[in-house]
Amino acid sequence: MSFAGRISLDAFDSSHGGSSESPEIHTLYRVSGSLALLSCIGALFVIITFITIKDLKKHPTRMIFFLSVCDVLFSLKYLVTAVLPHSDSFQTKRVACYLQAGIQQFFGLASIGWSGMISLNLIISTSRPFENSSTYSKFYHGWIWSYSIVTSAILFKNYDVIGPSGDGTCWIKAEDKPLLLMFFIPLLAYFSISISSLIIAAISTRNKSLTSSTTNNSWSDRNRTGMLLRMSTYTLVFILCWAGPLAHRISQIAGHHDAPNQASVLMFFDAIGVSIQGFMNALIWITNPSILRGFLGNIMKYLPFSKKFIKDGENTPLIRSLQDENQDPTQLAVMLRNNILTCSLRGIALSVNDNLNLSNSSSLNNNNNQSHIGGDIHQHLPFDSLSSSSPSSSSTPINHNYNSNNNINNNNNNSNDNFDNINEQFKVYTEKELFKDIFDISPDTNMGSHKFKDYCPNIFAKIRALNNITPSDYLKSFDSSLFFENLSNQKFSEGKSGSFMCFSPDNKFLIKTITRQESVLLKKKINNFYNYLVKNNHSFLLRFYGCHKISMPNDHTIYLAIMSNVFGTIPQGIKIRERYDLKGSKVNRGGNDPLFKGDGLGLDLDFVNFRKFLNLPDGFSHSIIQQLKNDSAFLTSLNIMDYSLLIGVIPNNDDFKKKLIESGGNINNILSGSNLNNNNSNSNSNGIGSGSSGSNFNNNNNGHGSGGLLKGSFTNSSLISNSFDFSNGIISADEKEIYYIGVIDILQLYDFSKKLERFLKVYLFRKDGDGISATRPEPYKQRFLKRMNEIIKNKNYKHKSATQQYNNSIINSNNNYYHNEEEVLFDT
Repeated sequence: MSFAGRISLDAFDSSHGGSSESPEIHTLYRVSGSLALLSCIGALFVIITFITIKDLKKHPTRMIFFLSVCDVLFSLKYLVTAVLPHSDSFQTKRVACYLQAGIQQFFGLASIGWSGMISLNLIISTSRPFENSSTYSKFYHGWIWSYSIVTSAILFKNYDVIGPSGDGTCWIKAEDKPLLLMFFIPLLAYFSISISSLIIAAISTRNKSLTSSTTNNSWSDRNRTGMLLRMSTYTLVFILCWAGPLAHRISQIAGHHDAPNQASVLMFFDAIGVSIQGFMNALIWITNPSILRGFLGNIMKYLPFSKKFIKDGENTPLIRSLQDENQDPTQLAVMLRNNILTCSLRGIALSVNDNLNLSNSSSLNNNNNQSHIGGDIHQHLPFDSLSSSSPSSSSTPINHNYNSNNNINNNNNNSNDNFDNINEQFKVYTEKELFKDIFDISPDTNMGSHKFKDYCPNIFAKIRALNNITPSDYLKSFDSSLFFENLSNQKFSEGKSGSFMCFSPDNKFLIKTITRQESVLLKKKINNFYNYLVKNNHSFLLRFYGCHKISMPNDHTIYLAIMSNVFGTIPQGIKIRERYDLKGSKVNRGGNDPLFKGDGLGLDLDFVNFRKFLNLPDGFSHSIIQQLKNDSAFLTSLNIMDYSLLIGVIPNNDDFKKKLIESGGNINNILSGSNLNNNNSNSNSNGIGSGSSGSNFNNNNNGHGSGGLLKGSFTNSSLISNSFDFSNGIISADEKEIYYIGVIDILQLYDFSKKLERFLKVYLFRKDGDGISATRPEPYKQRFLKRMNEIIKNKNYKHKSATQQYNNSIINSNNNYYHNEEEVLFDT
């Protein structure tokens, strides 16, 4: 730490009858001690509010919590100067002198370290908004605590340098310049990081075209100014608090010596700046909208007479600004993500409109009477001039080939719907093209440099049509006027990749960030996926409906994939009781918690220990296993591994039936299966089992295919496999639960990185080679299917009569039932 800490030691010294204090030193001690008291109270306030307010227990506010812990211990040393006279005598007492020097070196260095890391985290969030900055927490902790420990150890190893540091307290002697640099070189680095974070934020938020187009989360000039003002305040507080100590030490290094028992101006700047730091951090902390709202709410709760005054105060510009989350710097990454998502939504809409003819012709081929897209598109995502974004207007040469009779080389299946030059098909939309219908843009208008690149739009349109997703329905799912109403649908995966994922408002689709390697794989193999799905439309594989690339002004690129939601057909409001991610491996696959009761995401060993198997009706097991065999064999042929089966379990209770009715379903259909005859008589004409998604059940229930909740016993498993789609759920044999399953994580090649991972785990960490996830595709498939055979079986449940079995075999939900799948992990 700085001078204020050394002041407190002087206070200890004087209290033990050491040297007498001069009036200047006495004043200095009292001022620094009083400010330290404020800092201690402020830091304790931060700690208490962090512990008691649930919304604050997250990244990055957790970093401020650790900063405040350091500030408390930092300020406690200064408080001594406020209560003990003649504390400068402690400079002559070895234990007290060493204690103060150690506290200053460790907690002072940790305090400035956390300030620097907070600014660094802001830079990461700003420059890479789709990267989960919380994954850097281990680095932050490792750097701060290790550097503090190492430098403190060096200090005590060279204990002879500890002594009066020229300001009445103990730390590093003024003449020991090299050791002083261990503290002040990092301080200068943290200064630079703080200033850089402010500059980067100002540059990143200057693009008005994106911010003003987001309907419900508009980022006005006022919000931008307010956010930058808060960031500037934090940066200035950090710099000003430590500018005094820095100037004082620079003067010492330059040869200036402080007179004994006399307080210079630099000593005052040193003491005041450091001792008030905790208090200033607390003032910034209270500007957090969550804290301010909670604080004012508690006052009105316990002091009812204050409501009028608080309500009047909330209307003042200052309080209104402080309560505005759009001006909270911790929300900067969220707003930047929303800007990029807005760009993506605009690009998706243009892409769909550019491929209308292909989508409509595909729909006709699938025997679905789809009308040409019309008013719905223009109502939600208006385009005054679609010609401006037509293929001919692209600034990048592209190859649009919409002839469905072209031939390509295919390693798996031959289909009538093949495409030439799949890997070369793309369309680039500039920012002017994306927002031309919103702004009055002239050719010489200077706009940002965001670009949206749409890969293989024709074949993705074919896949959407294959799953009965009309262009109008697809655009409605990505309606920008609804997309940002609920930011809780945006989250980061808890898996190793930390990918960002965002659900569409209707929860049919998932936007997820993917790596460049995954994007390349998807582009190269999407025709293989399409041809496979033509013949296996009831596959459990996750569906891909789009692949896009967004280029940011800082040249950072983001790759996005549009996917189906495995849990997208669960009625809204129903919570998933159990969730499992099963790979078939056993190393680092759960089983460590003996108290696991299905809460959170369970892995392989959690499932085996707690649930053991899925209680499926007779005849379903073989059908499901056979489809999983086909799916895993297909992935193996593409050299893909590390996929997993995602399972969701919900109770089949009255609440579920109530939500079903509220969603427009008919409870009588669930009990009687009144749609069975309709399904049986129309299965061939409607293409069930031959490439459709069971559209006779529900033409609007899109996503990962559609169908009905299934129950009953069949001896002819091929009838089940060819006639029914399991994606809308499977009722258990005892009819107490409903299961939802899908194969996810299907873009991981067995490449060099996986081979290296396997080598290190087996030969360096001595892990079981048969139990780790990183293994060749063929043995991975065999192990995966072994696990599936273990868990997918019936429980010899005694069923109803054959007639009742047949009549109750299908439960058809007549409307869309969507569920925001909570914390679905596509990377584990």
